[in-house]
Amino acid sequence: MSEVNVSQNQDWRAQKEAERKETMHMINDAAFEIMLSPVRFKNYLKLQGMFDRYSVANVLLINKQKPGATKLKDFKSWSEEGRKILKGEKGINIIQPEKYQKQDGTEGISYNVKKVFDVSQVTGIEREAFR
Repeated sequence: MSEVNVSQNQDWRAQKEAERKETMHMINDAAFEIMLSPVRFKNYLKLQGMFDRYSVANVLLINKQKPGATKLKDFKSWSEEGRKILKGEKGINIIQPEKYQKQDGTEGISYNVKKVFDVSQVTGIEREAFR
């Protein structure tokens, strides 16, 4: 591997680690916000009911970044529906667990940041509205 590739790999790892730390701090901030604001807490409960398959941490992240979210998918899933992300829209950071094999042969879990987008951030008309 060339020095350039090693340097780029290290830069990428450092960027991903910074993104992960920032997202973890956002979870803590969001938890404090819902403890201090009845409105934020009520919205958190509403979102947790809507996104019941998401972890508490991810719903806290959604509540902090896009409290009005109703339907979330990643870029690939929206693309498969023929939809495009609207220009200037920023993805909602959530954490996604990923299994990996440690050097000693045991299984570990790491948490990587994944970007999802709400239906309000994509082109097209919601199909369910016409059913």
